[in-house]
Amino acid sequence: MSVSATCALAPEPGRPGVGSAPGVPDLLQIAVAYADLGESCARLVRPPLPIQKIVLTPLVPLARRLGRRAAYRAYSPDYHGAA
Repeated sequence: MSVSATCALAPEPGRPGVGSAPGVPDLLQIAVAYADLGESCARLVRPPLPIQKIVLTPLVPLARRLGRRAAYRAYSPDYHGAA
C-alpha cells in the first residue's frame, strides 16, 4: 500500500467529517479512496467486495462534492493531486 493510501484511510483521530474518534474514516472517505486508488487501496474485510462496490460507487460523487479526496497534501509528502 502506498503512503498516500495509508494517509487517506488513517486521518487524524476526531477530525470532524473525515473520521471517527478512533481514527476510522467515514464511509464517504472510504468511497473516494477506493475509487481513486483502486487495487492499491486496502479493502474492508466485510461486506464482500461486490457488495462494497454496489454501496460505495454511488457515494463517490457526493463525497467529492463534500471535499473528500483519496490523498491530502498535509499527510502525504509525495502528494500529486489537485490543490
